[in-house]
Amino acid sequence: MGIRNLRTLVAVADRGSFAAAARAVGLTQSAVSMQLRGLEDELRIKLFDRHRRPPALNDHGKQLVRRAREIVQLYERMAEATAPDTDGMAGLLEVGAVPTALSGIVPRALAGLQRIHPHIAVNLVNGMSGELVQRVERGELDAALISEPNHVPADLVWRPVATEKIAVAAPPHSAEKTDRELLAAWPYIRYNRRAWVARPIQQSLRARGIRPRQAMELDSIESILLMVYYGLGIAIVPQRCVEGPHPLPVRYVPFGEPPLERRIGLIERSDNPKSNLAQALHAVFTSLATA
Repeated sequence: MGIRNLRTLVAVADRGSFAAAARAVGLTQSAVSMQLRGLEDELRIKLFDRHRRPPALNDHGKQLVRRAREIVQLYERMAEATAPDTDGMAGLLEVGAVPTALSGIVPRALAGLQRIHPHIAVNLVNGMSGELVQRVERGELDAALISEPNHVPADLVWRPVATEKIAVAAPPHSAEKTDRELLAAWPYIRYNRRAWVARPIQQSLRARGIRPRQAMELDSIESILLMVYYGLGIAIVPQRCVEGPHPLPVRYVPFGEPPLERRIGLIERSDNPKSNLAQALHAVFTSLATA
């Protein structure tokens, strides 16, 4: 029962399919299937219900995943402790991030982390704040950059990184001066309503009696800003604390009375075995946000 087989089993549990796990561990789908068949043969139990598509973990499989995750984490900690000249700053860090941060602070932070701690490898996934919190709680992610939660579960720790202004993004040629004028004059391009940042935005619109003409609802900030840039409407979005290398020249007008803000931060388990790596990433995030 090799560590590679256990790591593959955990990858299937975390990513939901053999194909996604294969991409995560750098194998072909057939190699993943062979590894797991070998694990089943060695243990003399079935770990998957293969009548379902894609195959799903059965009760035996779910129980083994919990043990396998512990063994993989222990193995990685042992490898980190014995790595030369790393001061314990080595290993794989599984990180999540909200879509609004992916083209701003996240790539710059990962590049900075690589320069400072070249023995830390990062596997990045994106998702909405609520989904990422659940994955951190289950141990599928070591840490995640999310919007500030209303409530932090007792077994998690959330550390702030930056405060971002909420603004109306408007086409460069738009003439309206206030958020209310823009929302009355232009179609509304709404950011995904499942995002935590969407809640205070919607609450503010209702409280002020503003009912914008919704034109579309999109998941990607980049797609939204492109629509705005080409004059297809306006949007209410966070102004990123760190911009990408080529920001679009859209106008930003403060939104809300008083103007709204949101905080983003890094969340992890209080018993995170890779807390030192997560703290190193947090330090890079905060240094960029305050630069």
